Amino acid sequence: MLAFSDFGAAGWLAPARGAKAVRPLRMTALIAGKRYATDTSSLLASGEHEGGSDWAPQGKFTFLFRTNDGRFFAQHRMGPSGSNVHNERYWVEPLSEIEAILLYWELEDKGPGFEEAFPEKPQ
Repeated sequence: MLAFSDFGAAGWLAPARGAKAVRPLRMTALIAGKRYATDTSSLLASGEHEGGSDWAPQGKFTFLFRTNDGRFFAQHRMGPSGSNVHNERYWVEPLSEIEAILLYWELEDKGPGFEEAFPEKPQ
């Protein structure tokens, strides 16, 4: 189990004393003409999904981000499987605001509070 003490100044959740540090992979994805980059987005929450399977015994870890222009995406990490510790898989999934809110509440470790993570949009 991972524990985080605060939202780190470097843009990553800072692990609490004695916790295992898991950080998102620095990556940029272009999906449907939109750019999603972990290094220029705000990390909102993260969490490990227990369980796994035969091909991913270590389970899945998810990081929830908000881009500078207010779009949301998740970066998922799966694996490694078997004895090959080098076959972790990372992928990016664009999310609607509703999907991001639901994921925020599912993930155990949160950086900013809800109001900061999902500010009201001017009407």
